[in-house]
Amino acid sequence: MTVIIMKLSKIQNFVIIALVIATVVQTGKLWLYDNDGHNFFYTVFADFINDGSTYSGETYILEPSSIITGYGNKKFSKFYCESDNSGIYDLGNDGIKELFSKGEFLEKSQLDWDSFLISKCLIFKYSQSVNINDFETSFGKNKDLKNDFNFNSILIYPQMNYGSTLKISFVDLEKEESYNYKITSSKVSKDIYDAIEKRQNNEIKSDNQITYISTKQSGFNIFYDNVFVPQWTENQIEYSLLKRTNPFEQNGDFSVSIFESYIDDFFDNSTSKWSEVNEQGGYLFSDDNTVVKYSVTGLLEYFNYKAVDENVEESFIKSYSAAKNFIKSDNSLKTDIYLENWYKENDEYIFCFNYTVNNMPLIPSDILKEMNNLDYCIEISVKNNSVRKYRRIAYNYEKENKTGLINKEFIKALDETVMINYQNSGGSIVTNVDDIKLAYYMSGKDSIKLRWFTTINNNVYSVSCEK
Repeated sequence: MTVIIMKLSKIQNFVIIALVIATVVQTGKLWLYDNDGHNFFYTVFADFINDGSTYSGETYILEPSSIITGYGNKKFSKFYCESDNSGIYDLGNDGIKELFSKGEFLEKSQLDWDSFLISKCLIFKYSQSVNINDFETSFGKNKDLKNDFNFNSILIYPQMNYGSTLKISFVDLEKEESYNYKITSSKVSKDIYDAIEKRQNNEIKSDNQITYISTKQSGFNIFYDNVFVPQWTENQIEYSLLKRTNPFEQNGDFSVSIFESYIDDFFDNSTSKWSEVNEQGGYLFSDDNTVVKYSVTGLLEYFNYKAVDENVEESFIKSYSAAKNFIKSDNSLKTDIYLENWYKENDEYIFCFNYTVNNMPLIPSDILKEMNNLDYCIEISVKNNSVRKYRRIAYNYEKENKTGLINKEFIKALDETVMINYQNSGGSIVTNVDDIKLAYYMSGKDSIKLRWFTTINNNVYSVSCEK
């Protein structure tokens, strides 16, 4: 009998060990399926302590607010990370990765946009200053760049030959300086050059009516930053209007079952949650640590009340990575997004995203902002690398079959806005403009149109794009 018990004990131990190994291997396969080239064991063991809202070990590269391709002829195109189907954004990151592994510092120079924009180039623009050390963490720091600086834009200059030199400049707008580097025998320089040229040829073939010009290159010195503004050759052009759809509706009515199926991933154990309906008709699901709400205004909210690890090593990039990882878990989000802003408040990093469709940004109206107490389409708060709050306009946006017209150029829109600012400020003369852009105006209506948005002294003014 003792022998039998000992054999059973050995068999049980073997089974337990086999199950543990199988679990690790299966987890590793699942992770590697979505993340080729990452450290397998680090992420597997990190996942053992991941509750779905904390930093899981995967590092995201800090994304620019917009990407510009320069064709060397004073014409540019503008697009966003998630809407890039050409691979240029990834190639640009490959070039930066080369810089952090084998780049060479050339010099620090005064900012000279004329010389910067004369050649084919790729530009990553950021909505505010980024520290090079924080940014380098995204790529895995393995080289001392010999400089500590902030930057607002990255300019990448490829050459057309294999093994050629790739030049990269980091622009500090506040100090009007640039830090210039080169990579000798770059593996991606020609690929970036070819991708820019292919994009230029595709735009010519598609008869793309909107191109962009540089305000600095064109002599519009009233702009603080180098703004890339749209222009067109015809008197007027057509564009696609947008429509909004609610992912939680079925046949025009809100569906509790659809809503619940989407938010299950927000809970550690979806079967333990309970629900209620508030007096305004909104829905709430909760368990001991998590609350998810939907308001009749079309606002989705997530709150995490689980205690955070105060001893965790926190960083800007880890917090950003936790935010991006969490947004990926929101399967109800079907619209492309881009990083519009970030700041730190009460020991929390707050990351702000807006939507983009048709390579145009979407901006909520003042009424929509006040209605939801939300300045952007998405706001997500991270503390100690754990997502504490996630709030977003629940609607998705896509092109519809209807079209609108643009026949007011940016100069006329700027003049109109300056006059509005003059009247509102009691006669203050505008000497500096922060930004101007075409963007879809999220007014709460089902049909979304483009408008001009101009920022002056941090105040945003909106005027029609039609005369």
